[in-house]
Amino acid sequence: MQSAADSGNLLFTDEYKRALEKASYEIVGNHSAIEICGWTKKGMRTGSEGCYKQKFYGIRSHQCTQMTPAAVACDQKCVYCWRAN
Repeated sequence: MQSAADSGNLLFTDEYKRALEKASYEIVGNHSAIEICGWTKKGMRTGSEGCYKQKFYGIRSHQCTQMTPAAVACDQKCVYCWRAN
């Protein structure tokens, strides 16, 4: 029997899935994750104007999200990335 990794399917390990969920991400499918933007959350809780995009540029950004279609296997290794690379 082939494992998910052997068959080319990208799946979250239980440990990685728990870590993302603990960080307030919702798992979508078997390889994606999404979170409501921190600025949006703060605006909803406090009634503040929203993020800097709205404050400085007038861009209505009240529905922003932080998401990735490849939470399991991104190989970019950006310094600022939230993924566990």
